[in-house]
Amino acid sequence: MEETQFKRHSGLGTASAVIALVLVVTFFELFLIVGAITKTSADLLAEDSSVTITIALLIILGLAASLVGIGLGIAGIFHRNRRKIFAILGVIFNVVLLRLVWELVCLTIDCNFLVRLFTTSIGIKGLGG
Repeated sequence: MEETQFKRHSGLGTASAVIALVLVVTFFELFLIVGAITKTSADLLAEDSSVTITIALLIILGLAASLVGIGLGIAGIFHRNRRKIFAILGVIFNVVLLRLVWELVCLTIDCNFLVRLFTTSIGIKGLGG
């Protein structure tokens, strides 16, 4: 009797796909919250507001998580003797999510503010205006 060997899914690819799905939900909720805050009180979203800084840091953290998801997906694609569907889907979803969120951020938030916030939070002086 011939025995067929089934390939297991790549754990790295599955992690990449899960990161993408969690980030889709997280960014959707985050942008809903920003919309609700804007509708009720635009003063809360002033550039030096703690709410704005928290939202910007959450967006940066999400973008970094998306980059990690892309890396895990690429590693999952090169994993031998494993199914690669979740790795490919994870890379695609994370790249699309990264691009979409970055475009939405650039349309709604001053990107120079994000650059200044990031560079001051890690201690780089002279960048971002």
